[in-house]
Amino acid sequence: LGGAAIIGFGMYAGSTARRAKQELSVLHTLGLPQRRLGIPLVLEVILVTVLRLGVGTVVGLMTGGWMADFLSVTTAGALVVPPLEPALNGKLVALAWAEVVLAAIAATSLVLVLSARLRVHETLRTDE
Repeated sequence: LGGAAIIGFGMYAGSTARRAKQELSVLHTLGLPQRRLGIPLVLEVILVTVLRLGVGTVVGLMTGGWMADFLSVTTAGALVVPPLEPALNGKLVALAWAEVVLAAIAATSLVLVLSARLRVHETLRTDE
């Protein structure tokens, strides 16, 4: 699970870095101080992470309940013995959330480091 979170946020960081390069160059050209350039990017990552965690958890719980109902009956229509009892392991959920948050922090840090050395004149000229 941790690998999937890291790969997903790595891909997100790569696409964000390309897009953010131009956006941060424009903000820098408009006079925004260098240390405040990352604030919009950090806010975007926080919003995306919270939405991913919320939607993923709700969809996972709904899908898990549906699958538990589906697996509790045999192909002949008889109930499975012993009955299937869906359970939620809070430690695993907390671990998954922690992995996603750490991957988001790593991806955001990577984007901020890559965009820290912006050459405004080159970025704005090449993206015409």
